[in-house]
Amino acid sequence: MKDITIFLSIMLIGCTSKLSFNPSEMPPAKLHQEYYQEITISGGLVEPVSIDIKPKNTNFRVVPVKENNFNDLIITGTPEVMQDIKIKITASAYTYYTFSHNGGGEHTYIIKVNK
Repeated sequence: MKDITIFLSIMLIGCTSKLSFNPSEMPPAKLHQEYYQEITISGGLVEPVSIDIKPKNTNFRVVPVKENNFNDLIITGTPEVMQDIKIKITASAYTYYTFSHNGGGEHTYIIKVNK
């Protein structure tokens, strides 16, 4: 009976994990210089993500490091104006052990643009 209780506890923990985004903050960008930053999303197997970048006319983009691997992403672009860039990433995921949907999470990054 003790083994079943331990197993069920592990399964429930696996089902309720939240996604974490690392790093939690972005380093600043320099005006007219290429920006590159990797992000790791942990806490489950991430499905394709939703990305909202503001302002809309920026050339920044968020792409997977490897095709179809949404746990590891890259933010890249070259700031052309002195305006902060806001990137909201929303993801859903499956737990590693049970492959059940864990609800996912979201994180907003603000990249300060400096001279």
